[in-house]
Amino acid sequence: MKIVRDFTSEKDAVSFAHKLRERGIPAHVGVFKGSNFHIYSSDGPKTYGVWVLEDSQYNDAVRLIKGAKHKVKNPLSEEQIAHLEAELSRKNIHVILRDMAIFSVGLGILIFFLIDLWKSNA
Repeated sequence: MKIVRDFTSEKDAVSFAHKLRERGIPAHVGVFKGSNFHIYSSDGPKTYGVWVLEDSQYNDAVRLIKGAKHKVKNPLSEEQIAHLEAELSRKNIHVILRDMAIFSVGLGILIFFLIDLWKSNA
């Protein structure tokens, strides 16, 4: 995924993402503050980024910013976009589960170490 453009308005970012999708370029809108992408929070100014899901379509997306008459070289069909989004969603779930497993193992080792330390001092 590559960021194509950022906006200060969520409405403008979503509108641009829909424009890309209508032209066969799947896009994702995310919110971030400064240089750190993070979960939506209510404090402070926000920037809304629009990412293209297929890196190969980045140049087409940039050209669409400059002129609406640009013809997308390899547009995806709605079915292809839906398949890509489902695939990315599955990958995200696997990453979350992997990270939770690593955290759980680390926490278990820490607890074991603390119990062992406590028993040796008792």
